[in-house]
Amino acid sequence: MYLVGVIPGPREPALEEINHFLRPVIDFFLPSWKDGTWFTRTLEHAEGRLSRSIIAVAVNDLPAARKLAGRAGPTANQVCGLCWQKKLDVANFDHDTWKRRTSEEHRAAAEEWKNAETKSVRDKVFERHGVRWSELLRLPYWDPVRFIVIDGMHNLFLGVVQYHFRNVITIDKQASKAMRKPEIKPVDPKELDKGRTILESNPTASAMTRLRLPILQALVQEIGITLPDNARNTKKMMIEALLVRYSFLLIRNVIDK
Repeated sequence: MYLVGVIPGPREPALEEINHFLRPVIDFFLPSWKDGTWFTRTLEHAEGRLSRSIIAVAVNDLPAARKLAGRAGPTANQVCGLCWQKKLDVANFDHDTWKRRTSEEHRAAAEEWKNAETKSVRDKVFERHGVRWSELLRLPYWDPVRFIVIDGMHNLFLGVVQYHFRNVITIDKQASKAMRKPEIKPVDPKELDKGRTILESNPTASAMTRLRLPILQALVQEIGITLPDNARNTKKMMIEALLVRYSFLLIRNVIDK
């Protein structure tokens, strides 16, 4: 069963205010786990069967998950809900040094926060542990460390995966001018044939220099030369690229023979 809830506006509940909305849900699930529901007959159990219901996991975006579990927010000093790493430790990638949180530690800190007599004492408890009371802790089986799972939509599809495709692969980024193939302007076919003849007959830089830039551009694209990303489509760059390609083809022909 997938339990969906909508909290009325005009704003979201702040911090522990969410417990007012959780309380009736927990009031329902407590007896559902403790006493269960007796079904007099089911498809596979003609004599009847006892069924119990639990809240197995909670799936939320990160701010909602922290608020629901009674944890500190993702920008707080107690930045992690799974270990005791603090914000200053975010550069520590040695996970063997990360001390994991436990359900017992979380529950003890939440009880301490709940039983504090003043707001200032509660603030000190929260600063020390990064934990507030959550109505979910009334469920005896609830594990506040393990039962808050990663939200696939926000964390993966709108987070890691989106970042990878848009920033690493740059799948939807328009090609820069340097990456685009040189635009071919209308050229005289006779002039282009002259360029092909020069290119096929032991070309030299001085001979290629006599060709106009549009002819060189046409030859570069015709041969399929890809210029470097930071290349400027200058006449010198075109000639160098054509001569390098000619030299490569010449060497390959010698090897093939």
